[in-house]
Amino acid sequence: TLVPQVRMLPVARHEKSTSSLTSSTRSGCSSASSFADGSLRQLGSLAVPASGFDPAAQLMDVMRLLFPGCSPPQPSLRAVGVAGNVWLLGGSQGRGDLCCLKLVSAQRRLAALPTDAEHCETLLRKYPGLLTDKRLAFPHSVIRLITEDGEHADDLLVCPAMPGMHLGQYIARLDKTNASDRRKLEKLFEDVGTMLGDFHTRYADPETGEPECHRDFHPGNVLFDEPSGTISFVDLTGMGTWGPKDDVEKFARLAKQLAGDRCEAAFTAAYNASAVHTPAAKHTPKAVDSKKTLLYPASNIVRDSSTGFRQLGILAVPSTGFNPANHLTVLAWFANPGRPLLQPSVRKVGCKGRTWILSSANQGEAWALKQVPAQSGQALPTEAERCEALAGKFPALLHDSRLGFPSAVAPVQMACEHVGDLLISRSVPGEPLGTYLKLLKKEDECDQLRLVKICREVGAFLASFHIKYADPATGQPTQHGDFHPGNVLYDSGTGSIGAVGLSHMGTAASCDLEVFEGALMKLAGERYAVEFLRAYTRAAGGRCKISKEQAQLAAAPPWWLCGTSLEIESELDGGESSSESEPDDEGTPEGQCSLM
Repeated sequence: TLVPQVRMLPVARHEKSTSSLTSSTRSGCSSASSFADGSLRQLGSLAVPASGFDPAAQLMDVMRLLFPGCSPPQPSLRAVGVAGNVWLLGGSQGRGDLCCLKLVSAQRRLAALPTDAEHCETLLRKYPGLLTDKRLAFPHSVIRLITEDGEHADDLLVCPAMPGMHLGQYIARLDKTNASDRRKLEKLFEDVGTMLGDFHTRYADPETGEPECHRDFHPGNVLFDEPSGTISFVDLTGMGTWGPKDDVEKFARLAKQLAGDRCEAAFTAAYNASAVHTPAAKHTPKAVDSKKTLLYPASNIVRDSSTGFRQLGILAVPSTGFNPANHLTVLAWFANPGRPLLQPSVRKVGCKGRTWILSSANQGEAWALKQVPAQSGQALPTEAERCEALAGKFPALLHDSRLGFPSAVAPVQMACEHVGDLLISRSVPGEPLGTYLKLLKKEDECDQLRLVKICREVGAFLASFHIKYADPATGQPTQHGDFHPGNVLYDSGTGSIGAVGLSHMGTAASCDLEVFEGALMKLAGERYAVEFLRAYTRAAGGRCKISKEQAQLAAAPPWWLCGTSLEIESELDGGESSSESEPDDEGTPEGQCSLM
C-alpha cells in the first residue's frame, strides 16, 4: 500500500533540542531546561492526509520532529489503552520506550472550554514542577497536526514513557489466597495512597489551597514497575478540569472490588496520612484562626501530636454525607491500627443521630464515634480543637478508663471541603444514668437502696474527677461542664461509674454539683441529692469548695429510706459496717434484696 506523501510544514517554534537516544533521556525531548516560560514545547507542525493522522505511516516524520538529527533506525510503535488515541514509541536494540504520544483535538468544544493542549499549558504555568516530577507522565511537548487545507485540526501531545504495567494487570497476576501476595498488595495500595496524598498536597491551588484532582484516577492510570518498585500516574490531561473530585472515593471503591477490604483500608489510611490541604491565609475564615496553634494536619494514623491527641488525617465522604456503615474497614483501621477487627459493626446511640458505637467480633472493647461541626461561631474553637487543647493540659484524660474522652480526630472532607470532624474515643461501659433511673421502681425498697448506692458512687466519682483534673495554675477544680445524668454512665454489671461529653471541661464551666443535684432532685427527689452531696463532700475532703446551701444539705442527718432503719454499706463510711447494714449476696434471705 502506498503511503501518502507527507509534507513537512515549518516549525512553529522549534527550540534547540538537547535530546539524545541515551537511557538518560528515554522520555524523548528534554523537559527540564526548555520550559522556563511555563508552556508546552512546540516541536513543529506535521501535515496529515484527509483521512487523519496515521501513526504507523507517519512514524519517521514524528521521529524527525522528536529527535532531529538522531532518529533511531528501527523505531517501534504500539497502541495502549482502549480509546485508540495513545501510543508508546520505542527505540531499537532494547532501548525501551522513548515517549508516549496522545492524539487530542485542537478544536474547542465550547468557546470558553480550552483544548487539552491549552489546558496543559495553563497547568504548567500554575505548577512548573509538573515537568520535573518523575512520577508523572505529564505532557512536555506538542506537535501540531495540520490538514491539507491548512486547518489546525489536532494536537499530538508528547509525554514521558513511564515504566511498569497497569495496576489492574499487576493485581490480576497475583494470587490473593497467598499470604505473601496479599502483603504485597496491601503495601502497594498503601504506597499508591501515600503518592496520591502527596500529589494532592504538592499540586494544591496557591490561591485557595484546594488540591487539583487527577479526575480519572483508577488502576488503569496507575503504573507499577515491580523490579524498581516505581509507581507512576499517567493520563493527566484532565487534571484540574471541571467535574467530580472523586480521586480517593473512586480508587478506594475499585481497590475494594479488585483486592479486598484491607487493600482499600491501606490505601485510604495512607492517603489520609500524607495529604495535607492547607487553605491560603486570605481565604481562612476568622472563626478558625485558633487553628494556627491547634490545627491537626493529616498525619500517620499511629503518630501522636505533641499533646498525645492522635491525628488521623482526612476521611473523604460522598455528597450524601458521612455514613459510618460505608466506611467500616477504614474506621476499624483508625480505631485500632495494626490489629484487624473481625466483622466490625456500628450502631447509632443518642437522640441527635451523630454518635455511633464501633465494635467487632474479636475485640472486647468498643469505640465511640461522634461527628461534630468543622466550624464554630463567634471565633470560638471547634469541639475538636477544644479536645486537643484539653489533652495538652491534662494528658491523663487520654488514658482514664472511666472517661469517654476523644483520643483521636479524623477531619471529614466532602468534595475537598472540610465539613466536619469525627472524634474517636474508647467506649465507656454502661448506659446513661438517666435511662437506668427510669427502669427503677421508686416504691421498691431494693431499687431505693440501689439508687442511694449509685448516688454515693457518683458523688465520689465527681470528687475524684475534680481533684485529679484541678487546674495546674490555680488549683481550682476543672468542671466537667455538662455533668447531668445523660452524660454519667452506670454499668449495672460491675457497678462502675463513667462519664462522657467532656469537650466543655473548664474552670469557668457550669458547676457540676449544681447541675447534677438539680437533675437528681427532679428525677428522684431530695433524699438522693443529699446522698450525692454527702458522698462528694467526704471524698473531696475539703479540697473542692461547695456552696453554703450544699454544705448544709450535705451535713443534714442521713435520710434512711421510707422510714426504715436499713443502712447501706459503703467504703465512704469507713471502718466496720453497722450490724444493721444490708447483708451481702450469699446471706440475703428470701424476700430481701442485695445491693450488688
